Amino acid sequence: MAKKVLDDATIANMARQEKFTAEFPWLKGVVAAKSRKAGCGKCGSSNRNGVDFNQLRRVILALDKNKKRKLLTLLDTDELVVRVPNGRQIEVRTITLSKLAN
Repeated sequence: MAKKVLDDATIANMARQEKFTAEFPWLKGVVAAKSRKAGCGKCGSSNRNGVDFNQLRRVILALDKNKKRKLLTLLDTDELVVRVPNGRQIEVRTITLSKLAN
């Protein structure tokens, strides 16, 4: 299986799929927040889209081993790369199925 990166689009896609929201109910709020129109009116864009994807990544990193294992299975991968800001740096953490086997 290929390595996957947990980016904003991946989290948004997960939130739209029943198999993920059934296992991780807190993902349901992502779709509702993303669908809100935001912006200044000129361009309709905004720096804030209502979803703190970095916080969601921290939640995923804090999951217990069984939930992480289930997430990897649902994503059909054995390695998930998670990048989270930590102060002025980006912390790169990897969730690996082989490390969760113990």
